[in-house]
Amino acid sequence: MTSKSQQQSNVCGCFLLVSLGVLATLAAITLPFDSSKKAKESKAESKAKTYVGTMIRAQYNYLLERGTFLNDLEEMNLIVKYSDTSDIEGAIKTHSYSISATKNAVFHYGIARSDVYQTKYILFIPWRVKLKLKSYVSGVFIVPATQFDANASEYEMTTSGILCETNSPSTNKPAEPTYKDGILAYGEGTRSP
Repeated sequence: MTSKSQQQSNVCGCFLLVSLGVLATLAAITLPFDSSKKAKESKAESKAKTYVGTMIRAQYNYLLERGTFLNDLEEMNLIVKYSDTSDIEGAIKTHSYSISATKNAVFHYGIARSDVYQTKYILFIPWRVKLKLKSYVSGVFIVPATQFDANASEYEMTTSGILCETNSPSTNKPAEPTYKDGILAYGEGTRSP
């Protein structure tokens, strides 16, 4: 082997080692970023789930006191805010909320926003990554009390509620849960959180 080809071989070997070192460093920096993203997604989903679940409890109380469902999101936000069970500001940053009421049911939606990002600095360079969040829907239904108590009057009514999350991250309105023949069911594309 000539001295020139020996030098080229040494340069190639050094270049290969430096390249592997750079790739290993980038991988070591990027791996915590992915776990940090998952942790942030999990925390955001937990806040949304708690907020939508708190709306169920607020509806039970509102119906008991007033005899009707609450269909006003602003009033619901006030009730939830002062119940000290939900981080309403944190929940609103990642999900959009709405309420839809009928005579015998009310639905609460926590739909993941499409503009939620996490910024992480890698080698002093900011990287914005979109968070992929699940959406939530809950339903509270007025149902015959005989479904739960055989001794109840046939005219007596009670409530039953269900909380659902989308099977995968989604920024679309989830399908509403249903109540039929004494059975609560998750809407299509949703499951128990």
